[in-house]
Amino acid sequence: MNEQTFNISLKNLIAIAGIISLLVGEYIVLQKDIEEAKKLPIPIQPEVTRVEFEMQNNLILQTIATTKQDLIEIKEDIKDIKKKLYK
Repeated sequence: MNEQTFNISLKNLIAIAGIISLLVGEYIVLQKDIEEAKKLPIPIQPEVTRVEFEMQNNLILQTIATTKQDLIEIKEDIKDIKKKLYK
């Protein structure tokens, strides 16, 4: 029969103890942070007024219109380039 031995060096024991103490320390810090977060006030969600909504909506619509006009101009430029290129 083969006898198997299990050897742990002092260096391995110190490394294992260090890892365990690190994990326990992180757990304790995490629990402390959770308790602190529970004591903080609940953030108030900002209300978007009708005026703000309309302004944002108008800005988005204006941006879309500008982009559409730019796209039309780019297409015209491409047509001109193709005409010059294939002459």
